[in-house]
Amino acid sequence: MRERLRGAGMLIALGVLALLAWRLRPAQVRAAQVTAVTPGGPPLAHVSLSYGGGARPTSAIVDVLGAQREALGSVTVDGHRALLEIPLHRESASYHVQVTTAHRMPWGSVIRTV
Repeated sequence: MRERLRGAGMLIALGVLALLAWRLRPAQVRAAQVTAVTPGGPPLAHVSLSYGGGARPTSAIVDVLGAQREALGSVTVDGHRALLEIPLHRESASYHVQVTTAHRMPWGSVIRTV
């Protein structure tokens, strides 16, 4: 009986450790897209970010690029923000969003660009 309890305790401990490791891993950017552009002076790009499971980033640098991959606008925000408005230098025929995230983890910093 004692060996069964010890085995069950070990399984529970391993499950808790696996859950903690999953929750501590850095969340990846699942999607980043320009949802609309409001014309004006300056035009505003409305950007939507979504993350996968894991720890949200400490901060995110969101760059809006034009059809030729030229920089049109950029903003640095708190990593928990999902909807952003970014002022642009000018409008473009199409847009691409590049996101660089910074995670502060117990073992050090993790920086990713998507």
